[in-house]
Amino acid sequence: MNKPVFEVTTAVTVNQVRKEKLDISQGKGISPALQKGWGLALVNRTPLVFVMVRTKNNQGEWGKWWDIPSIPHNCDLDSYSACVKAGKFTVFFGTECTSPAFSFQIADQPDSQNMAHVFEWVAKPDCTYAGGAFGVDP
Repeated sequence: MNKPVFEVTTAVTVNQVRKEKLDISQGKGISPALQKGWGLALVNRTPLVFVMVRTKNNQGEWGKWWDIPSIPHNCDLDSYSACVKAGKFTVFFGTECTSPAFSFQIADQPDSQNMAHVFEWVAKPDCTYAGGAFGVDP
């Protein structure tokens, strides 16, 4: 039996974002495999191009940023939920559907001072779905 498409989770608007300096001086981490059972996806309805992600560990500390395939604007539909329902999103992370909830941040391309737009969410893997889709709206 096929799992339903991605769960409609949360979207934020660009005016809810903060721009912060990314600490990539210690190098970047290694991206987890995408072929695991539950996918994390992004609906990007903005002109920003997202290129990095990081997660928070069990001790509440943020890990290193790692590169993801570039996620440019990927949906022109009227709403975030319509984009998710139409499959207009990009999967950028994989984990097991039985994994506990975790925080993650996604960032666009840093400028010359390593400043980037950073969005933060909490993912709650659920075996009922193939994954969770998060969104950035204009």
